Amino acid sequence: MSNLTGRALGVYQVEKKIGEGGNSDVYLARDTRNNERVALKLLRLEHHADPKKVERFWQSGHAARHLQHRHIVRVREAGMADARYYIAMDYMSGRSVEDVLNQGEKALHWKAALHYIEQVAEAIDYAHTQGVIHRDIKPSNILLSEDRKTAYLTDFGIALLTGRETSTHSGTLVGTPEYISPEQIQGRTADRRSDIYSLGVTAYHMLSGRLPFDGPAVTVLYNHVHTPPPAIGRINRELPAGFNRAINRALAKDPQRRYATAGEFARELRRAATGKPNRMVWAGLGAVVALILLLAVVPRLLNQNPATTTVVTRQVTATAGAIVDGPTATVAATIAGATAVGATSTTAAIAPATSTGRPPATDPPPTLAAAGNTPTRPPAPDRAAPRPLAPADGADLARNAAIQTFRWEWARPLAADESYELRFYGATGDDFAAPFGWHKQSSAEVDLNNLPAGTYRWAVAVVRGVDGAWAGDVAESEKLDLTWGR
Repeated sequence: MSNLTGRALGVYQVEKKIGEGGNSDVYLARDTRNNERVALKLLRLEHHADPKKVERFWQSGHAARHLQHRHIVRVREAGMADARYYIAMDYMSGRSVEDVLNQGEKALHWKAALHYIEQVAEAIDYAHTQGVIHRDIKPSNILLSEDRKTAYLTDFGIALLTGRETSTHSGTLVGTPEYISPEQIQGRTADRRSDIYSLGVTAYHMLSGRLPFDGPAVTVLYNHVHTPPPAIGRINRELPAGFNRAINRALAKDPQRRYATAGEFARELRRAATGKPNRMVWAGLGAVVALILLLAVVPRLLNQNPATTTVVTRQVTATAGAIVDGPTATVAATIAGATAVGATSTTAAIAPATSTGRPPATDPPPTLAAAGNTPTRPPAPDRAAPRPLAPADGADLARNAAIQTFRWEWARPLAADESYELRFYGATGDDFAAPFGWHKQSSAEVDLNNLPAGTYRWAVAVVRGVDGAWAGDVAESEKLDLTWGR
């Protein structure tokens, strides 16, 4: 690899090397036509003989050249000079988000991170309208202005032009393992929702200071496809409550469950940050107000006919995507000694004196007794934690015993939206060393080669969620010590 510092390359005077990528080097250069500084990206000489790499390099330059947006680093031209393929871009003197994360800032303050996410989301949506899928969104491809007020998306090196065939070799993985989408790993066609997944991983990294999945590349790729990420709210407890839901949706394994646009993802984060509910939440609040008014009127009717038993029940369910935490809210009232039950009707009903309610299969709401009676509350549901069975506490497993079956038991069956999550913790503290997937059975086969040798504590949790989107813990077992690989 030759050093071009001080040399002329066509109209560009090369000043110094400022970066490198997988197949290219980036130099600071001066355009002698206007004396402006540019970032000059050069394909390495050893790749000139590979037609696929040359084609991909050319494609990246021409894919980005027509993108003119305030949050995209402008490509000035792509060409060949002195037998070298080059792409000339605007020079950005600031650092990348990756540089900021690597230089002592474990996580960005959520307000700064949200500001950058909004700007990058705007750039992504613009590129999508121009038929360009980036396919490699990550912190190193987000550059910041010197004052760190503005973010710019760069490096469309593996961008896909929609409607055209990709120049990638069959079976070749295109993307960065830590940020790649499940469908790219599985060899399916990448579309705009693949970029939204990568933006979700990038947002996770910026907001928590960690990757959702880390370790050997094969483990990371497996987890992208099969394992829900640790809830970001557990890692950074200073984040607004709604961030967890937004991140989980962006990281859904099924592309159809993700946001339709990057801007929609950014707006959901902004709503969570400001505490401003969306229209679905306002609709739910309106239903609650209507119910309260109805309950205020019913006692007057009872004064006219005290022999009539009236049951008023109303269930208000938060619509998917609304910024409301917790289980379905059921509002019930008992009038003249009759107990209101949590019926499943979504409209208020006034039952005749002879009607009786059938309690639901789930836990009923607290009973509000008539005046003069003592209020009672049904017993709390059984939240006893799972009990880990094997390996036993203090197990010492050698390298040749890497494949282990972990077993546990729980007092009741899983609900439809519940799963077991096998967790590994460090020898001290409550931070995850690794989660090993969601399971419906009370056992799981684990390859401990995915963990460095050392001492861990393992536990099993019951979690709520659908399609890998964590919605909360139900219970977690005690942690058992385990030593592996000595």
